[in-house]
Amino acid sequence: MAASLGDTDHAAERQAIEDALASFRKTSMTAQYRTFEDESTVDLERAEDALRENEDRYRTLFDLAPVAVYSCDASGVIRDYNNRAAELWGRKPEPGDTDERFCGSFKLYRPDGSFMPHEQCPMGDVLTGKIPGTHDAEVHIERPDGSRIIVIVNIAPLKDDRGEITGAINCFYDVTERKQAEEALRESVTERVRVEEALRENEVQLRLANEKLESVVQKRTASLRHLSAKLCVHRTKSTGELRVTFTTVWDSIWRA
Repeated sequence: MAASLGDTDHAAERQAIEDALASFRKTSMTAQYRTFEDESTVDLERAEDALRENEDRYRTLFDLAPVAVYSCDASGVIRDYNNRAAELWGRKPEPGDTDERFCGSFKLYRPDGSFMPHEQCPMGDVLTGKIPGTHDAEVHIERPDGSRIIVIVNIAPLKDDRGEITGAINCFYDVTERKQAEEALRESVTERVRVEEALRENEVQLRLANEKLESVVQKRTASLRHLSAKLCVHRTKSTGELRVTFTTVWDSIWRA
């Protein structure tokens, strides 16, 4: 009987110890989980703060870039653009507006001056897969106030993991002044060529005139020599005969 009571007491003690250990393990695990959860929350908050900071830096760089930049989704709807793009367009389209597709400019023209619908612009060709991208393509932009500029565009598609086009980015810059300078240089070269041709033509005419003048001078010199010879021969003739001879020879000189 005494042994049974002792065994019962030992069993109760073991159970109490096991319950205490189990409770300790549970408390410890809960504390560890809460610590991990707290650390995870802190890490997540830090990651979010870092992401926001990077986004702010990207937005600042995006807006201050001297090159115009804008992006479109796969359907051509404008998603974002920077300040320089708005300056070159002369307007600020609403991002996400389905009526604003492929480009934010008022009107587009090809280098030959023909009108270019927005859906036929280089951005549209890249998004539809007609071309893999655009490098240094020339496009003419008309602003709402009627002014026009010439830009060089570079477009690259955006693709997902499966290689499907999800959008595209266009970087473009103004080359109007450079094109005007090139045109002025071409006109200057053309004018120089025209002047040089005119000078060569004048030189030819002057040479011909000199040759003709030399011929006339030679003829008149010969006539004068002939007259001088005749005067010597007719020195003994009367004054009247000499005057007639001189007049005849002189007239023949000026008719030469």
